[in-house]
Amino acid sequence: MVSENGKLIHRRVLLHSHVEEQPFTRSSSPVAIQPNQPVTVRVHMNNTGYSPQAMQGTVQEGFTSVQLPENFAASLADENPLPENCAF
Repeated sequence: MVSENGKLIHRRVLLHSHVEEQPFTRSSSPVAIQPNQPVTVRVHMNNTGYSPQAMQGTVQEGFTSVQLPENFAASLADENPLPENCAF
């Protein structure tokens, strides 16, 4: 989860593929954001990097699918917490 200005708010690390678990859902620890705080939720794959497809919105208003600029918060790929021994 990323703030509007590209700051990492929360990262949920998955250590293996969930291809056979569709639709795929996972929970995470509570994230301290305001109901009306805009955030971006996106996926990062080990071998392909960040997807330009993401979800943006707020808890209060809901989320919509968006295409992000190629360089949006790209440096977060190296910011902790990072996965260890992740194949995907």
